[in-house]
Amino acid sequence: MNLKKETIYFSIILLIIGTLPLGFQTNGIFIILLAFYWLISGDWQEKIKLLRSNGLYLLLILFYFLHLSALLYTDDLRAGILEIEKKLPLLVMPLVLGSIPGFSQARIRKLLWFFVLTCFITVIFSSLKIGYMHLKVNQSDATPIIKEILPLHYPYFGMYLVFATLFVLHSFNKNNTRAVYLIKIGLVITFSLFITFIGAKMAFASLLFIYAASLVTSGIINRKYNIRTLLLFCFLLIFSLGAIFMIPQSRERFIDTLNQFEMKTVSWKCGLNVLENSNLLIGAGPADVQELLQLCYYNIQSWMFDYNYNVHNQFIETAAGLGLVGFTVLLLLVCLPLYSGFRNRKVNTLLILFLSLFILSSLTESILQTNKGIVFFSLFYSILASKTRVSTPLPTESSQNLI
Repeated sequence: MNLKKETIYFSIILLIIGTLPLGFQTNGIFIILLAFYWLISGDWQEKIKLLRSNGLYLLLILFYFLHLSALLYTDDLRAGILEIEKKLPLLVMPLVLGSIPGFSQARIRKLLWFFVLTCFITVIFSSLKIGYMHLKVNQSDATPIIKEILPLHYPYFGMYLVFATLFVLHSFNKNNTRAVYLIKIGLVITFSLFITFIGAKMAFASLLFIYAASLVTSGIINRKYNIRTLLLFCFLLIFSLGAIFMIPQSRERFIDTLNQFEMKTVSWKCGLNVLENSNLLIGAGPADVQELLQLCYYNIQSWMFDYNYNVHNQFIETAAGLGLVGFTVLLLLVCLPLYSGFRNRKVNTLLILFLSLFILSSLTESILQTNKGIVFFSLFYSILASKTRVSTPLPTESSQNLI
């Protein structure tokens, strides 16, 4: 692939990343543009050869085709067609990014830094809007305002911010100037504070857990702990907990965790009930899961019936919709890179961090049931999973990564 084509692909992906927090219609236009350029760009022999060389892309494509095959046994064909349209990024991203030569490490970093910039701009504008509306309506509880102003549901935006924070932490090294170091610390603090401010509980827990796990792993491998990493982790923990107790709506959301957990256990049980009463191998069909969930909520007389709640767990959601076959493919997608990482000292650290975040987020949210979750997962999975990219070593004393 020549430099001109690579630059065009790179530019379109930048546009997709830049519009992630915006309405899906805008973001979807650039996804269609990416697919269109891929179709007219030629080089089919090279594309097929590259795509066949990486099993992770083929698994992601297979995952989409399992959704497509569910049209054969779904009861609601119209909803099934809408479902495969929504899931289309699961096909487009691996098909395009898996069939072109991988971007250089420098370009990968530019894409990720642009994502960080997009998140930062969204945080600043959202904070200003929330502050203005809060003063305008003179309301003590800012939660309704936050829900109205945020460009997407807070668990998903929290997940975006955690991934941006993990990348910033990963980018620290001993060659950073003091100014660059302070800017990165500022980004980490800003994102962490906003996560606690909007009450994205699972995002907050995921950030601390992944950071702590990375710290312990690095210490075991290198037999030495980075003092700066320990200090920053302690600071983030104390700072975030302090923010939770100082911000009323954040405190209330975190205190309400037990009630939220009880609600989600009901949805999990109903999700498993859907699987038990369907074909265990192929499931009920993704388009029929919500209707069967509603029936379960009605039968147990749960108030969740009125709010049309999904399963709130991506693994159970996938098992209910696609059976054990779909569940196995999803597990392979997230576990194969992790298994490879544990076996080898050299690993794709950013992919490991990304998948760790996805797994933790999927425990309490059906990430792949919304456009923003689907695009986020398929885009960054496809960017980070390429076989042609140079593996990134785990943090060492010489690299001085903080994660």
